[in-house]
Amino acid sequence: ARLLATWDIFPKTTVLLDGNFRVTDWANPQTGFRTDSMPLRVQAGLRGFITKKFAMTVKAGFGKGFYAEGDDIQTFIGEVSFGFKPTPFTLIDFGYDRDFVDSYYARYYVGDSAHLKVGQQLFQRLNLEAEGRYTYVQYGAYDPGTAFTASHSERRDHAITAKAGLSLSIIRYLSLRVGYQFQGIL
Repeated sequence: ARLLATWDIFPKTTVLLDGNFRVTDWANPQTGFRTDSMPLRVQAGLRGFITKKFAMTVKAGFGKGFYAEGDDIQTFIGEVSFGFKPTPFTLIDFGYDRDFVDSYYARYYVGDSAHLKVGQQLFQRLNLEAEGRYTYVQYGAYDPGTAFTASHSERRDHAITAKAGLSLSIIRYLSLRVGYQFQGIL
């Protein structure tokens, strides 16, 4: 379930409160890997234009995993991003965010990400979008038991994501979108 409350305090500035609660109930839980959970995320923030060409998003909050067994996560989550609009039809956005994600391996991981996004509108109906993202991944500690010979409790990964998309606005509330996404571990 998600609750997103917004309040427009200026013509182009919004205060937001974002709450997200999910229930994950595995049919076949595995100790140390798949564990039932009820992750909760609550963030408050501000999004808007500082000038006609510069925008900013700032969100800060709290996340907790509520895992049925083993280590649990309780951490700061948030986002800071800056947008630049050099032309009325171009948007460049770069920023940082931190969140945790349920994981098949070690219950969860915390991701610290830096991103760069570029969007371009053509002919008032066609939108081109590209995004690059680097994420430093820190897995939660777990005891592999006797099934494994090595403990991976200190495992850290460097992940990259690249996305490209094209969307066509047919009418105001209807559009078609096609895209490609690549993800890899360095």
